[in-house]
Amino acid sequence: MRALMREVVTVGTGVVLAKAPGGPVMAKTGTAEYGPGSPPKTHAWLIGYQGDIAFAVYVQDGQSGGTVAAPVALKFLQNLAQTAK
Repeated sequence: MRALMREVVTVGTGVVLAKAPGGPVMAKTGTAEYGPGSPPKTHAWLIGYQGDIAFAVYVQDGQSGGTVAAPVALKFLQNLAQTAK
């Protein structure tokens, strides 16, 4: 599972997290479709961890986990690194 989550960051939909300060980031992105539309509306999400910090991002009506939720997670990790100094 760790190797698969790491690949999401190194070559997959969460590649924006490769820029995160600190240790390696492991993550999984996703999109949840809902409603009767064609195509249906979507929510974007991402779960992940770095060291002993776990995080989750949910963006209501977001387009996709990689393009919407992953940049939010990156900002979280950047801010976390700044406060740790």
